[in-house]
Parts: sequence; structure tokens; C-alpha cells
Amino acid sequence: MFLLQGQEPQEGVLCVKSEDSRLRPQLSVPEGVNQVWGWPEDSGMLPADVYLRHCILSAEKAGPAALNSFLDETFLCDRKTPLRKYVDENPSVMDVRPPPGLESRFNG
Repeated sequence: MFLLQGQEPQEGVLCVKSEDSRLRPQLSVPEGVNQVWGWPEDSGMLPADVYLRHCILSAEKAGPAALNSFLDETFLCDRKTPLRKYVDENPSVMDVRPPPGLESRFNG
């Protein structure tokens, strides 16, 4: 639970870095990708548009404070660029549609 000033307690989600060795056995790193976590700052790694859109829509549903926190306090792999800047410079992220059959899971 977390408390925003002047609001009732609410539940939240915290996503943290992990290690590839902690992936569940049924999950695997796709062929050609040598790791999930731990990419160097200069790797050029960018978020998957469809998943980033899903995360933004989820943060929106949690309210303005959650959305602003997500966009301003989450950074690209370069550890410098906030998501808000990335999305402002790449607005097409919000136009990417989920694969067929996953629309409801990825918020349409």
C-alpha cells in the first residue's frame, strides 16, 4: 500500500530489475537475444512499443499521479531519457496495436 498526499491508501506495483537466471523455466530468452536484464547504457535497447503502450494505459487507469510517476521516473536503458521524453518524441508508440488475440490482455 502507498499513500498519496490527501488520498486514501492504494495498492501499487513496483517493477524492479532482476537477473536472467531468475526467469521461470517456461520463459526463455528469444533466440538472438543474449539477455533480458543488464543491457549496458550504450546498447541502444528500446522498449517494445506494444508493451510500452500497455504499461502506459495501465498507469493511466491508476490515475494521474501514477501516470506522471511512470512517465517521469522510469528511464530508458541509457539511464538518462525519461519515458515521457521518449513517448513525446515517438508518439506512434501509442498507435501500435497488440497482436490478434491479445487485445483484451494489452488493453485493446
